[in-house]
Amino acid sequence: MKPKVKGKFHQYDEDSLKKAIEAVRNGGKLREICRQYGIPKSTVQDRIKGKVSDDCKHMGPDPVLTRENEQKLVTWIENLAACGFPIKKDELLNTVQKIVQKEKLKTPFTNGRPGGSWFYGFMKRHSHLALKNAEALEKYRAQITEQYITSWFGDLKSFLIKSNAATILEDPSRILNGNESGFRLCPKTGKVLGVRGRDLNIVKPA
Repeated sequence: MKPKVKGKFHQYDEDSLKKAIEAVRNGGKLREICRQYGIPKSTVQDRIKGKVSDDCKHMGPDPVLTRENEQKLVTWIENLAACGFPIKKDELLNTVQKIVQKEKLKTPFTNGRPGGSWFYGFMKRHSHLALKNAEALEKYRAQITEQYITSWFGDLKSFLIKSNAATILEDPSRILNGNESGFRLCPKTGKVLGVRGRDLNIVKPA
């Protein structure tokens, strides 16, 4: 008795996939081209629509978010880390849940919130990101001097200029008075997300 086979294995290679995508983008008929190269229509469509990167070699389930949405998440993580407010894994997963719910995306996630498998897949797709121990950066608390604070605001100004948002510093309506308890600061324990090989200057309450 033959064992029951669940699903079909992909029989196409990366080169065939690239040729099929190029043929469709040059005006070819999707159905005929997919039949010619033996590639599922959804696989080619996802790459044409930008849901999956053309150079993605993963032959399993496609990423839930589009390439554009994932890149926005990456930029967000990088910017927060650069400003001294890196996020933790759970904050990233909560943010993805909000995106899924807002855009009404169909996902295999429970209540639209991704789990560990999605997270580690995300980290693998963006390998320049890494989880770092916040405890290892506690030494910065002992280095909070006037020079350090001035340097931090200088870095912030450089970041805003680079992001074409320097006018924020010239707009009085953006100066707000608030209690520090109403702002999320860097977590005191656990790992945070940042760029691999780059130091994290974490902002913490006094």
